[in-house]
Amino acid sequence: MSTGEDVQLTELPVGAKVGSGGQGDVFVINRSLLYKKYHQPSKVDGGALSQLVSRYATPRWVLQRRWIDRTCAWPKCRVLDRGQVVGYVMAFAGDRFFWRDGKENQRLLELQYLVRPAKKMWGQIRQPTAPERVALAAAVADLVRRLHSMNFVIGDVSHANVLWTLEGGPGVYLLDCDSLQIGDRHRVTEPASTPDWDDPRQAPRVPPTRDNDNYKLALAVGRILAQRPDVRPGERLEPVPGMVQQDTAKAIQRLFDQAAGPSRPSAHEWLSALPMNAIGVSAPQTTSGRPGGTRPSQYMSAKQHDLYWNTPYSENNK
Repeated sequence: MSTGEDVQLTELPVGAKVGSGGQGDVFVINRSLLYKKYHQPSKVDGGALSQLVSRYATPRWVLQRRWIDRTCAWPKCRVLDRGQVVGYVMAFAGDRFFWRDGKENQRLLELQYLVRPAKKMWGQIRQPTAPERVALAAAVADLVRRLHSMNFVIGDVSHANVLWTLEGGPGVYLLDCDSLQIGDRHRVTEPASTPDWDDPRQAPRVPPTRDNDNYKLALAVGRILAQRPDVRPGERLEPVPGMVQQDTAKAIQRLFDQAAGPSRPSAHEWLSALPMNAIGVSAPQTTSGRPGGTRPSQYMSAKQHDLYWNTPYSENNK
């Protein structure tokens, strides 16, 4: 099965169902691939799905593609049944983004297990230390920043479609990538509207924007840092004890308050406010006047970062 090429449903070795959501069911293909089958294929924009599949699929975008494959459940190819798009194939997130409950059932390590107070039934989930919690908040911000730099609007950022892990270092993984929008083009499907993760300034039936993403990012960062699933911009944010120093806490509170207004802080602003020593990044190397060489970093300016992620690999290494 080649990335980018349509595959017929009759040729797909569909296995057991491993998940279900508002837009479709997810089935196993093999240890590394999954199949998402839409509930209502007639409402799917097959052309928009084709654009997502082919985006960054060529060797000239190899750096962007490597990051996408590590961090996003990206559509690898469309699945057709008698000429109609009925779903798509995506990568398996990897065992490090799962946990096993008391009955040894494998479950997704969703953001909800990070923003809520720990429960006994979550016995196998190791809760992060204060620095790890900061690093996970930064990882979500970095995910949003990179996708925005690559001209995407995410639409749905919530406790259910972002996975997290501490194995191999703090990291995150985005689900439901078929709801991403490239610029102002059509979406494959409408993004989910997750209760308690809504933007009060987003009008009903109006397509989401990056500003809406930024509000939901503020929800994610604030709730991760405070370990409170209900805190909203404009409210007092109390990070987990021992997490940040007083001056950093004030900067984070200012951004959180700002998100309640009409001008929401960007992902780059969040990364600038979070303590770099907790995140564990290093200053980038610069080659031939290009920012960051082959290793983009939180230390890049927003303009440099956007330039990097919209430049093919060959030009990034001149």
